[in-house]
Amino acid sequence: MILNKTSISGDHIKIQLVDLNEGNNGDYNPKDPLDEKLWRVDFYYRTKRKGAWQPFDDGSYCTQLPVSVNPKVVRSILIHMYCEITRRYNKGEHLKRVFESLSWVDPTWAQDDVWYLKRKEN
Repeated sequence: MILNKTSISGDHIKIQLVDLNEGNNGDYNPKDPLDEKLWRVDFYYRTKRKGAWQPFDDGSYCTQLPVSVNPKVVRSILIHMYCEITRRYNKGEHLKRVFESLSWVDPTWAQDDVWYLKRKEN
C-alpha cells in the first residue's frame, strides 16, 4: 500500500482526494461564513499491477470532509476508506454503492491507524 498526503493505493485500487473548490452548496462561496471547501473523492482501478489508473464509472463524489482538516485526520480517513472498499468488495458488494456510502465521510470518521495494522497481522 502507498499512502500520500491526499491518496492511497494498492495493487488495483486507488483513492484520491482533490480540491475542486466545492462547498456545501455547490461551488465554494468564500463570502458565506457557513460554507467551507470540501474534498472530492475519486476512485480508480487498474487491471495490471503496474498498469495505468482508470477512473471507475460513477466513481467521483463530493465529501463532507473539509479541505482544512488536519492532515493526520485525512491520512486516517484514507486508510479507513481503502480498508472498507477492500472488505466490502470481498463480500461481493457493488462498488458504486460502496463509493456512495464513503462519500459521506466527515472528520468524525477518523480512526486510530492501529486497528488496520492489527487486522493486517491476523
